[in-house]
Amino acid sequence: MKSHVVILLALILFAGIVGVSQTTSDLQKKYGPPDSEGRYIVRPGIGLIATVDDAGTMRDITIGPISSNPKSAAQPAEKPTVMKAEVAETILSEVLPVSKRGRYKGTGNAEFGCTSVDHMEYEKVVISIRNRCAEQGGGTYSMNIHWKG
Repeated sequence: MKSHVVILLALILFAGIVGVSQTTSDLQKKYGPPDSEGRYIVRPGIGLIATVDDAGTMRDITIGPISSNPKSAAQPAEKPTVMKAEVAETILSEVLPVSKRGRYKGTGNAEFGCTSVDHMEYEKVVISIRNRCAEQGGGTYSMNIHWKG
């Protein structure tokens, strides 16, 4: 009897470790079906694009404002829009809570003029957040979550 309990506990633990990444069905439950561009609308004017591998495992998620003026050869795109940093952080925590990222490993930062990119590495994912400087109004251009492995 004890061996059955140990096996059951091991299976529950293993399922908890393996089942940490989002699935497209999880996204559909939270945000509804994707739009015609394949984006899940996570907030008005903010979309999420998910990339899965052949096995259906989530590999990448990119979150950012939906451009009201897509770039074309005939007409250049307007100045890129941003999300409020607080809204971006809320969406990130909603899509991938800290408890599902694994052990925190460290952060790196790169700055290019008025744009900076923060890379936060966790045991299971790398999160990259691209921001606009405060001098130009601040905000977050985009966030990318990449699952390792």
